[in-house]
Amino acid sequence: MSTRRGVLDGDDYDRDTFEAVVKDEESDDDDDEEELPTSFDLGRFCQARVRCYHNFVHWEWQLFESIHAEIEVLRTAALRRDPAKQDRPAADDPDGIMAWLDRRGIVEQEWHRLEGLMEDARGLEFRKGNEDE
Repeated sequence: MSTRRGVLDGDDYDRDTFEAVVKDEESDDDDDEEELPTSFDLGRFCQARVRCYHNFVHWEWQLFESIHAEIEVLRTAALRRDPAKQDRPAADDPDGIMAWLDRRGIVEQEWHRLEGLMEDARGLEFRKGNEDE
């Protein structure tokens, strides 16, 4: 029995560059195409699988956004009165940036996030047998 609703929402982005995809509003071809549904009825087991799949589909984008935010801190350090400015690598030094991210625990944090996704995927079958959830 479908007791939950899944909704597709959010902005499209290029899976290679992570840049936003701008839809061409002038295209008349869209009128001929049938609209795809943006919400679905799901049972609890399918919902868990869809959520797990969704998290895996977008983990690279989330990683990109996390690292992009860190690099923006580097780029703007010179503009701010940043007391730790001398401890930061140049924004165009990839090896220095990786070492800096590693020292700050960002690499380990992202690794743990990926491990959590893997653990969630492994737990899908276990949860199926647990009727209390």
